[in-house]
Amino acid sequence: MDIEPSEEEPEYEVERIIGKRLGKDKQVEYLILWKGYPESEATWESSEIVEDLQALDDFEEVCKAEDKARAIKTNKEYIKDKWNKNHVIKYITSLKPPSGLNASVTSLVSNMKKHKVDGEQLIQLTSEVLEQMGIPASTCQWLVQQLDILFCGESDYSIRV
Repeated sequence: MDIEPSEEEPEYEVERIIGKRLGKDKQVEYLILWKGYPESEATWESSEIVEDLQALDDFEEVCKAEDKARAIKTNKEYIKDKWNKNHVIKYITSLKPPSGLNASVTSLVSNMKKHKVDGEQLIQLTSEVLEQMGIPASTCQWLVQQLDILFCGESDYSIRV
């Protein structure tokens, strides 16, 4: 009776992906945390080896969220440090409120001037603060949305001065 030894390697299961780098020949490699193994046993594997598409998707989502948070922080710091009252007015002037909002850029500009809003104050504006400044609630919500778009870098308006 012939008994052949098993040549199969055990199949490892991905717990999650915890890192990404460019390896040899500029190939993307992922740092894989294997199910049932400590983090010290994580290994760098080429993207072809990783068959767990959900783990890849989860990792990429985490990376996108971290990138967005970093962009928001960087943009807010820049605005805080570099924007004066004139930059704020120029930005507000560039906005186009929807027609159903009953808000005018002129009234927003006037309000920003009245309260001497500069970059440091702009990054701290909330709906509540804007309402205290006398801006209608619906306009406050819209303006906060516009500021969020500006801070995350998705606005057509360039924050660089």
